[in-house]
Amino acid sequence: MTKKNLKEIIEEDRKNQEIRKQQMNEIISCDSYILWLQYFTLMYSSFTDDEFLYNKKSISKENLEQVKKLSLLYKGIRQYADKNYLYPFIFDYEEYFKIKYNDIGYEIGFMSDNKSFYCSRIELSEDGFIDFNDIILDKKQPNTDYIDKNLLQLSCIITYYYEQGIPIKALKMTLENTLWDLEQLNNENKCKVYKKCLKN
Repeated sequence: MTKKNLKEIIEEDRKNQEIRKQQMNEIISCDSYILWLQYFTLMYSSFTDDEFLYNKKSISKENLEQVKKLSLLYKGIRQYADKNYLYPFIFDYEEYFKIKYNDIGYEIGFMSDNKSFYCSRIELSEDGFIDFNDIILDKKQPNTDYIDKNLLQLSCIITYYYEQGIPIKALKMTLENTLWDLEQLNNENKCKVYKKCLKN
């Protein structure tokens, strides 16, 4: 492979990434795709983005193209969730978000064992659903600014102690140990740890 061929491959890959990014933004900026999903899940309440690849006659060409875009929907939801500190549910090899639109619930996820994306229509419940209208509007969640502000303060504190001569490895180890301890505690004990830190 020549340098020219490698450059062409890199440029082609860059263009493809830009196209997919544009497609992703289109999917999460309006309700066209989610409305298609509402229609399609009436026929297939649960499906993966690769299950029709070898049985193309079972659905139309248009539907097949939409199924292939399921990964873009997931990545768009993930992008919105990351900005708003909304984290995916994790179960075995599955990582998924629950979204709702038009009083219909969906589970949109990724299966790491076979590298496929999936969608399932599910019952609506009280907690854990992201309103797709919020994604379309790119609406901040109620606690996003609060978390941003406090994480900035935490970053400044860490920077301060680093500038005072505390080694990065010591800071990293302390943070990791503290977070690990907190993950092992229930909410009552977390309050006790917080009060202990205030006394110190």
